[in-house]
Amino acid sequence: TTAGIANELDVSSDSDGIYLAYSNGDMGSGNSEVRVCKYTAGGATELGVVAQSSKYACNPSIAVENGRIVVLYRESFNNNLYVKQYDNGSWNLVGNQNLKANNGIIKLHKGKAYLLKNGESFGVNDSYLYVYDFASASGNWTKATDAAYANESIPEIDICFHGDAPHIIYLDGKSQQVYVKHVGN
Repeated sequence: TTAGIANELDVSSDSDGIYLAYSNGDMGSGNSEVRVCKYTAGGATELGVVAQSSKYACNPSIAVENGRIVVLYRESFNNNLYVKQYDNGSWNLVGNQNLKANNGIIKLHKGKAYLLKNGESFGVNDSYLYVYDFASASGNWTKATDAAYANESIPEIDICFHGDAPHIIYLDGKSQQVYVKHVGN
């Protein structure tokens, strides 16, 4: 079970276990947390608080790969996105971040983080895929392409990989159709 109540959750897994990221809090006051637990055959381990916020931290997305654990979350009151990585008992920001979104998701693939975001605020729907290379010294998140992958309200998004090529899957809020788009060459 979780430590306290949970409003939203996301899960990911690797050979070490199942990881649960969840948010809890009070939308009225804005006070909230994003927390992570790891589940194995030996039981549950609390990996701690990713974020405490008075701006309602929500929409957690978790990704794990080869022992690396990252969590994306959004502050609902200002739409700021944050990505943090678990490192020896603490959660630290990943790279230089200045992103806003209506929603987002994160995935790891071969030493890179892929952050898919939709819009920035109500009525601003330009949506982009950002990439962070953990092996790079720049510390920057970069757009996978200059062009937006969509410019509409998107209630559901995901990323998958065919080989090493990222593919964006999204539900168009207006047409109610699902689109799959290849990103890259």
